[in-house]
Amino acid sequence: MGSAGVGFRGRAGAMLATGFITQNLAMGATFGAYGLIIGTLTREFQTSNSLVALGMGIITLCLGVLAPVVGTLLDRWSVRAVMISGTLLAACGFFGAALATSIWPFLFFFGVLGGIGITFIGPLPSAKLAGGWFPHAPGKAIGFIAIPLLIAVGPPLYSRWIESHGWRSLFTLLGVVFLLLLPLLWFIRQPPAEAHAPASSGAAAGAGGSFRDRRVWQMGVIAGLLIASGVALSTHIVNHAVQRGIGVREAAVLLSVLGIAASVGSLLWGGIADRFGPAFALKALAVVQAVLWVILLQQRGFIALAAMVALLAICTGGAYPAVCSLVTAAYGQAHFGAVMGRVMLLVTPFNFAAAPLPGLLFDRDQNYTRAFYLMAALNIVALVMLIMLARHLGPGLPRKSGLQRR
Repeated sequence: MGSAGVGFRGRAGAMLATGFITQNLAMGATFGAYGLIIGTLTREFQTSNSLVALGMGIITLCLGVLAPVVGTLLDRWSVRAVMISGTLLAACGFFGAALATSIWPFLFFFGVLGGIGITFIGPLPSAKLAGGWFPHAPGKAIGFIAIPLLIAVGPPLYSRWIESHGWRSLFTLLGVVFLLLLPLLWFIRQPPAEAHAPASSGAAAGAGGSFRDRRVWQMGVIAGLLIASGVALSTHIVNHAVQRGIGVREAAVLLSVLGIAASVGSLLWGGIADRFGPAFALKALAVVQAVLWVILLQQRGFIALAAMVALLAICTGGAYPAVCSLVTAAYGQAHFGAVMGRVMLLVTPFNFAAAPLPGLLFDRDQNYTRAFYLMAALNIVALVMLIMLARHLGPGLPRKSGLQRR
């Protein structure tokens, strides 16, 4: 029994490491690299900046729109089968994009094929793998695999490679890296049946969390409202700092601060969700984020601004693992893929609007005052919805989840 326990922990650790690698490669190869080549592609393909930027838009759209499909496949097939399919598609996407001679073939290979592949290997499959092997601590497990290490350290490495060998060589290299991932994915195993987190009795009555279940809609809107803070912060903090009289180079350092702090927050809030329940973690996130958005407006010096960015990023980095813990607590690991896929589809409009809406308010006001107050208000709305959600999840939900009314 002792050796079996050690074997289980060893395999669980290996699955956690695999989820960390796949998540980082999927997001780091796309979000970490694409911004470096937009100007180059615009000149080389003789097209507009907005059309080139559409490549990243298609990736984001795939991550949201295809999430319910991927989630359902994860529950019906196996994580290994889904991830292997995604890896092959992503590799083909990068190889094809590297050979493209005009913008439209490039968008097809990178955006469509690559986007489908990234969706089949990225956040949702990695979360399913990690949460399945750590059913009693899904928040910390998903928080670990969500640490955006490659997004933080990748861009300088990509930039040097592009300077020496060109962007086509980089994309070819990334395609090869995806293929080299296949042997690792072959050793992915489903967690034993006894490791599955049980669903609440209220969840069982929810038919696995279909779109007819209003709790799924509530969770999707709540997740969208909370995650929007991270999108808005990463998009606008540099421009806000410049408006406060901080130099462009100094302001750019805030993005590094943001990335490091978000990594810390992913683990911190995942642990809080496990210890005190996901509902408590999400309510606390909503309150703290609302307060920090208001305080952020009052800061002018670089040190004070960096401190507020770090604190806010710690919160934004913890939203995703806490939401995953909420879905697991409400519906159980067996339904996690399908329900989380539907939740992420509902998050997509919020992610899409979180960048341009503050920008629109800035264009009108020439400052971010109304924009940041709006972000604070969205978090308050999420808090109110979380309080209402607890009433609809029913008394059968495990007490540890933090959602059962006391």
